Amino acid sequence: MNVLITGGTGYIGSHTALTLCQQGHQVVLFDNLRQSNPQVASRLETLCDQPVPLVMGDVRDTRVLSCSLLEHEINAVVHCAGLRGTHASLMRPLDTYAHNLQGTLSVMQAMAMCDDPILVFSSSAAVYGKPRHALQDENHPTEPTTPLGRSLLQAENVIRDAVKGSLLPTRVAIMRSFHPAGAHESGLIGDCSGLHATAGGLMTRLARVAAGDDAWLPLLSVSPDTPDGTVERDHTHVMDIAAGFAAALDFLRLHEGLHTFNLGRGQSVSDLQAVKAFEAASGRQIPCAPTADTSDTVTRTVADTRLAKVRLGWEARRGLAEICESSWNHALTQKLINAPEARGVNG
Repeated sequence: MNVLITGGTGYIGSHTALTLCQQGHQVVLFDNLRQSNPQVASRLETLCDQPVPLVMGDVRDTRVLSCSLLEHEINAVVHCAGLRGTHASLMRPLDTYAHNLQGTLSVMQAMAMCDDPILVFSSSAAVYGKPRHALQDENHPTEPTTPLGRSLLQAENVIRDAVKGSLLPTRVAIMRSFHPAGAHESGLIGDCSGLHATAGGLMTRLARVAAGDDAWLPLLSVSPDTPDGTVERDHTHVMDIAAGFAAALDFLRLHEGLHTFNLGRGQSVSDLQAVKAFEAASGRQIPCAPTADTSDTVTRTVADTRLAKVRLGWEARRGLAEICESSWNHALTQKLINAPEARGVNG
């Protein structure tokens, strides 16, 4: 299949691109490079051993997006573009809605140019909000507590209304990923959002402290709802999530309509447990300092992934140790690549 990945040089998008290329699909990346490393496209070509075209554009530009779909004869879109960080959404709520909601509207309008197109939409566990049950399945109430979750839920509703209205696309999978983490084993691609800032997921921030780029890790101190007083998350390896997206693409070739799937390990890990696991993987001590809780903090998220296992034949294969090891390897690889000597710069 010819697959266009919006946000294709981003975290989930790049790993999905690699997975799809390795499965024989022809992949085109679409990205404005606002939150990603411009070298990712060439690194993907190295890993895939085949051309991986990159179209520079903003996903909200429907005209450019439509032309790209037609030019590359695209019959499936994996929509990963948007602003996805919880912290970023709190600091920049209008940008979050603009990219996540307007971007999805643009994708839906552009896909009218395709013949019976397939859409895989990258959503998030953030749409659920505070859990009412020990495990969150796809029917769990959606009561998001952040602009990230609210914008993605609205984007999901746009997609649902389009499908119900018999508009294109007619084959859709909404993928609610639980806390993507880790990196490809090569170290060439990973979560670049926090390598040069205070952003990024927990594993990326742990890597920054372990590498000496940050002095300490702010560790959220929450209520006694959790055993060690820190939040619990269902950290899921990004390569497992990419495999889930690929499985959804195969599923939609045989099934019409709209389908929603959780992607997670189904196991909770506290932030303190993650710190200890990362210390073991890196051989470095990670100083932590408690920070205040807020009333909107979701203290625990754990995915119920039985539906993905039954319908997609998918389940996460990588554990916490591999997540930490691959995150640390990615951080070290990027430091090596970006060192002055590697760039031919005299120190």
